[in-house]
Amino acid sequence: CSVQKRYTMPKLIPFVIGIGAGYFVASILTVIGILANVEYIKVIDWQPVVNNFVDADGAFKGISAFFTVPKFALVESIKELVSGNLSGEIMAASDRENGLALDVDYVVGVPDSGIPHAIGYANESGKKYSRAFIKYTPTWSRSFTPSTQAERKKVAKMKQIPVHDFIVDKNLLFVDDSIVRGTQLKETVDFLYENGAKAVHMRSACPPIMYSCKFLNFSRSTSDMELIARRVIMELEGEEGFNHIDEYSNGQTERGKALRKKICENLNFASLEFQSLEGVIKAIGLSEDELCTYCWNGKE
Repeated sequence: CSVQKRYTMPKLIPFVIGIGAGYFVASILTVIGILANVEYIKVIDWQPVVNNFVDADGAFKGISAFFTVPKFALVESIKELVSGNLSGEIMAASDRENGLALDVDYVVGVPDSGIPHAIGYANESGKKYSRAFIKYTPTWSRSFTPSTQAERKKVAKMKQIPVHDFIVDKNLLFVDDSIVRGTQLKETVDFLYENGAKAVHMRSACPPIMYSCKFLNFSRSTSDMELIARRVIMELEGEEGFNHIDEYSNGQTERGKALRKKICENLNFASLEFQSLEGVIKAIGLSEDELCTYCWNGKE
């Protein structure tokens, strides 16, 4: 007997229930495959994360908090791997259409969750994929999970191992799952330049994060002003800029171009672009009314 379903209380981190020889509960699908013999568990109709809300008839309506799709796009997780690859392909196609097909030597994923997006970008763009640095993960937590910036910085730095053959005198295009505060990414880019990179371009698999998540910890901050997009808007235009969030999110507008240029200056990127909200929705394969987009456009 094998079946898998998703249950949770409204607006709390969801979990996955697997039924095989017994019941297995985890917050990410791959853990069930580790704990239980995968031969005895068949996963059906899995969506990455679901917050269940009761509709007017008393039935549960599944709403995916899909920031976790790019954030947890680990190579071990099949659903995120497929979505991540497609997301990277969409970004590469968009760059080509907008005349941003850069002369780069390698496309690189910021490990671990940027890797599927980078592979998709490389496949679509025809650029070579490489691993310019490796993160040593045993004994270290995910670098975004510690509660303080000092601890996040320590974990991120200790995990980085450069591969100089893919860095020295190379033009690199890095793809990350998201850009939240920008502090770790700035240190990663500095690390690459210190190890001989000629240029570091950046692509984000998420749109600019404009609002701290109310529900999950991945983009939650003590203040929205910890978010780099918010800080840059304040720097460019003051509080008036917050009346033009949609323009700043869109890389085709003057405000959107100004946001990207300023982030490049602050974080030492050679260029920067973000995945569009439409691109994320397409990569995940669900309709927009099934998805929570709060951290990008403030819509709950």
